[in-house]
Amino acid sequence: MALKSIILASFLTLSALTPLCAESPWAASFAAEQLDVNETKCFVSGQNVRIQNGAGQVLEVYNVTGVRVASFRIDGDDKTFALNMPKGIYILKVGKFVRKISLR
Repeated sequence: MALKSIILASFLTLSALTPLCAESPWAASFAAEQLDVNETKCFVSGQNVRIQNGAGQVLEVYNVTGVRVASFRIDGDDKTFALNMPKGIYILKVGKFVRKISLR
C-alpha cells in the first residue's frame, strides 16, 4: 500500500510540475500531427491493401530483404490493390509513408 502511495505522489508531483502550454515543442508537434488530414493511410485485409490519400504516387512493396517485389501507380484517393503474394512480412512505401505489413 505504501508503494502505491509513493508512486501516486510521484506522478502527481511530476504532472503538476510539467507545463502543458501551446509554446512547448511537444504541444506544437502534437497539434501539427492532428491537423494533417491528408496523410496517407494503409489498411490490410487478407491479400488486399487499401491506400487512402495517395493519389498520383506509387505504391512500392518490398520483401524483408529489401528487394522490391511489386509496384503500383495510385490513380485515386481511395484505391485497393490485390497483392497476390506468398504469406509473409512486407514493407509498403507510398512517398514518405512506410508501413510494415503481414500477409496471411
